[in-house]
Amino acid sequence: MAGVQMSDIRSLYIKGDTAVFTFHAHGQKWEEPAKKCSTCHGNGEVTAEKAVVDYVNGGFLNDSIATCEDCDSYGWVPDYGPEEE
Repeated sequence: MAGVQMSDIRSLYIKGDTAVFTFHAHGQKWEEPAKKCSTCHGNGEVTAEKAVVDYVNGGFLNDSIATCEDCDSYGWVPDYGPEEE
């Protein structure tokens, strides 16, 4: 349904490798199949390397963990079918 945000999700049911989102928006309730998020691989978090300046030792890379923006830390995204090119 057009205009649906991830914030409209009310529940996520996971069973094995399949999942279903339940949405409530615009006075309606419906379910959509879900697939694992390809950005965070279902973890809900992403890791990035952040450069830290150290003038004595030359600096280093520090791991930084952030919430995945694509799935809002659910680890799953709605599956709208095959992607078209």
